[in-house]
Amino acid sequence: MPASPPITPEQIDQFGEQGYFVTEPLFDAGTLDRLIEACERVQAETDALPLHTQHLALTIQEKLYAEGRIGNGLRVLERLHKKSPICRRVCVSSDLVKIAVALLGPEVRLYWNHAVLNLPREGAGFVWHQDSAYAPPKAQEFVCCWVALDDATLENGCLRVLPGSHRWGLQQHRRHEERDEVQGYQGEDEGVPLPVRRGQVVVSSSLLLHCSGPNRTDTHRRAYLINYAATHTVTINPLTGKPRGNNLPVASGGQMLYPEPGP
Repeated sequence: MPASPPITPEQIDQFGEQGYFVTEPLFDAGTLDRLIEACERVQAETDALPLHTQHLALTIQEKLYAEGRIGNGLRVLERLHKKSPICRRVCVSSDLVKIAVALLGPEVRLYWNHAVLNLPREGAGFVWHQDSAYAPPKAQEFVCCWVALDDATLENGCLRVLPGSHRWGLQQHRRHEERDEVQGYQGEDEGVPLPVRRGQVVVSSSLLLHCSGPNRTDTHRRAYLINYAATHTVTINPLTGKPRGNNLPVASGGQMLYPEPGP
């Protein structure tokens, strides 16, 4: 993966004021192609299994992840760091960990990771929500890195955000009447669209209200979502006694725990 400049003071300021910023491409075509190959393999393996519901302690979102589906025309593939070496490599990469440390502090864990596949002509996108709404009760803010595996455009369902909405606190989310999702904003603001090139990363607060549109094209719109949390904010699952989420430390004392990772 090519070297990238550290996160800039301007990006840190934008994150604080607007709840997000967009990087230049951080991952090369070869890495992105390998991520897509991993997603295709995991999807094929998932398709070969019957739908099932995991432990009752899982959240609604996690159950949908476990089943490999959410909404219409969308596929969600979760915990990819345990299923693919290239996915783990990207989760602990210096580019992303440096960003997480700058925004969260010196002790950082991988909190969650999953891919979202917005299928050609089928993907309906996501309604307005905050990622924190899917976290355990009283979960604190975490950092979301949305890695574009394909160019994301207005036509294929790029992200839309409500700048500054991360300052509103956690909003009440209600079950959407027609879809297996919860909705945290019912206003008329259409938000700011964020078209990005493949390899670019949308870095956002888990409290930022965002949505995505339908895929009206004949090609995929795929993204790999990697979330990081300050270690001290990760809550404990009372059933297992272990930290919730992916529970993989990636930085301590401000230093990467994985020097430029191998394959």
